[in-house]
Amino acid sequence: MRRHIGKYAVLGLGLVILAWAMVQTSARAAGDERALGDVGIAATRGCTEIRIGFNMPVLYLRHFPQTAGDEALIFLHFPGSDAREPSFGLQQETASIPPDEFPSLTDVVFEGDAPGGPYLSLRFAQEQSFAVRQGEDFRSISVFISQPGWSEPCPPDP
Repeated sequence: MRRHIGKYAVLGLGLVILAWAMVQTSARAAGDERALGDVGIAATRGCTEIRIGFNMPVLYLRHFPQTAGDEALIFLHFPGSDAREPSFGLQQETASIPPDEFPSLTDVVFEGDAPGGPYLSLRFAQEQSFAVRQGEDFRSISVFISQPGWSEPCPPDP
C-alpha cells in the first residue's frame, strides 16, 4: 500500500508541473506578455530623452532618418529569437505616453510582426532633431531630442 501512495504522489507532482508549464506556454502564445514596457521622458542639459523600455532584452540595430524628421523608425533585434518566425509572438503594440511631458511626441508604436521588422516608430507633431542610443540595461532604447536653441551635441557626452 505504501508503494502505491508514493507512486501517486510522484505522478501528482508531475501533473502539477506539467499543468503549470502548459499555462505558461498558453499565456505567452495568447499574447499576455507585451514586448513594450514603459515610456519615460526627462529633460536635461539641452536635450529631452525619451526612454522606451522593453520587457525582454533588445538590441538597437539602426534608425531612419539619421538626424531629423517628424517620424523615427528604429530597427531592433531580440537576442535568442527569430522575429521572422510566426511563433515569435510579437505583434503591434502602442505605448502609453506620459501626458504633457513632451507634447510634440504623438505616438510610440512597436511593430513586432512587420516585414523588415521588428521596429519602433516614434511620431512627432513637427520635425525634430534626434539621436538614438542603446540603453545601458539592454532592455531599453533612448531617443534624444535637441531642445530649440541648443548648440551642443545631443545626447550629451557621459
